[in-house]
Amino acid sequence: MQALAHVWAVSRDPVDAERTVVRSLVPARLLASLAGTLIAGCAFAPATDGDVGAATGELTVGAVAGMFGCSTRGVEGLSTQLVAEMRCLEGDAFTPFAPHANITLASDRVHPFLSAEGVRMLHDAAGHADIQITSAFRTLAEQYVLSRTCSVAAAPGRSNHETGRAIDVSNYGTVGRYLTAAGFSHPLPSSDPVHYEAPGADLRTTSVLAFQRLWNANHPGDLLDEDGAIGPQTTARLESAPADGFAIDHVCVACTPAAEVCNMRDDDCDGAIDEGGVCDVAIDAGTPTSDRSDAGVSTGADAGAVVPSDPDAGVIDDGDGGGDPTMTRTVHAASAGGCSTAGALDTRRSATTIFFVLGLGLALRLGRRTRRART
Repeated sequence: MQALAHVWAVSRDPVDAERTVVRSLVPARLLASLAGTLIAGCAFAPATDGDVGAATGELTVGAVAGMFGCSTRGVEGLSTQLVAEMRCLEGDAFTPFAPHANITLASDRVHPFLSAEGVRMLHDAAGHADIQITSAFRTLAEQYVLSRTCSVAAAPGRSNHETGRAIDVSNYGTVGRYLTAAGFSHPLPSSDPVHYEAPGADLRTTSVLAFQRLWNANHPGDLLDEDGAIGPQTTARLESAPADGFAIDHVCVACTPAAEVCNMRDDDCDGAIDEGGVCDVAIDAGTPTSDRSDAGVSTGADAGAVVPSDPDAGVIDDGDGGGDPTMTRTVHAASAGGCSTAGALDTRRSATTIFFVLGLGLALRLGRRTRRART
């Protein structure tokens, strides 16, 4: 009970400028067990961000909400994973604007991302004065905990700070004119004067999708629709997600452009698979007819057509244990007026039949002569 005798002190959160309370020397496990019995109005927050992991490592997002007041504290681990997944999914639409010599972030919980155009505009404004940013992009987890504790915070999936276009600037009175001159909008100058927005895509759907993908990778028996829509099912899973992050921390793998080859993959990162005829094996038109494996192909309807190869020929084995695609080849005309491959095959079959019949007849005649000699 010695822990209960410690004095609880009030501090302020540098990101949200809202009340939180700090504690000292109280073990995280003890605090978790006492959370339901604390006197109304009392809560706690670690003295430093470095202690947050110890306090929330075994807690869910829903359990963390309210522990630190109106603050994004407590979900740093999960938020780091969500930001990484979004960066992989969105590329230039989600670009870092810091570090920068004239941009100061109020906390390491500020995620410094805008569109590529927004970054250019912010850096242009920062060329005139130091810009002090207290909030920028917020993850779905961060918006959830804020919505449970801040009276004016939007529900998760609904905040402008989830679009990837918004920043809050504490010294707006000094630098506001530089931001608007660079192209930022100032949509709520009276009710929310710190808030500025840059042009760019609305990434709220991607923010939800990033969580859904990570959840599914870690819960194959409890899958969410990966539709980027925030609904009761996604919200329920968000509440039960680990505040410190998932065991499988990413799904998206960044694509590095390379030459397209026939392997059922998007090698050149253009969204198409095996395009450009890479799975067509063209036969060299300059090869002499007598040396070509398809000599005698006609110039009729089949000439130049793409046909499947032998089921066991040209199969790509990528080691995944699954069925792999069969290569195709292009059949080219060999000579004008020649026989088709089907005709050549029929001829070979006919010759085989004739030789078989002749051989059978000869065997029968020899058999009869043998029997006569014995009699």
